[in-house]
Amino acid sequence: MPSKYVKTPGGIFVPGERYTYESSEIFLSIVQAEYQHEIDRAAALDSKLGISLPVMATYFFLIIQETDIGSLWGSLWKSVLNAGSVLELFVLVLYLSTIGTAIVSLFLMTVALQQNYISVDIAQLYMPKELSKPKERFAATMAQYYLRVIELNKVQSRKRFNKYRLGWAYGISSLIYFSILYIYHSIK
Repeated sequence: MPSKYVKTPGGIFVPGERYTYESSEIFLSIVQAEYQHEIDRAAALDSKLGISLPVMATYFFLIIQETDIGSLWGSLWKSVLNAGSVLELFVLVLYLSTIGTAIVSLFLMTVALQQNYISVDIAQLYMPKELSKPKERFAATMAQYYLRVIELNKVQSRKRFNKYRLGWAYGISSLIYFSILYIYHSIK
């Protein structure tokens, strides 16, 4: 059976198309390197999250241990009932802000850690129709497949990185609030 592909000095020519595919193997190697770069970026972020999450969890439990919750709630009721001290109300709000921002930080980092990436499923390309193509044409098909996966993973990486960065922003805010509380209790 004659092939629908015509070998030319410039590569493979497909009748009905304006393209030759002589550079597709080079392009495929570039795309595969970019795919590996995305995998490496994901691994680096996973490593950062693997360190950051336990640090934030330890900090969260430190906040809980270092604060006398009973006296804070007592202060709240005393200030509400007596329409009393604005400072006591401020301390309570600061404590709740400290806990709240720490919880949000932990949540964002946990969500960022749990998001998955798409891998290249080579089994989908194991079809006689695909494998019977000339190597230049097959390389072009593979490159297109890699490009789709890379774009989806880049979107996922951006989302994960933004959650990680936002998690740290909330964590640092919580630490600042906790420092103010600690200074207040040290002076008091």
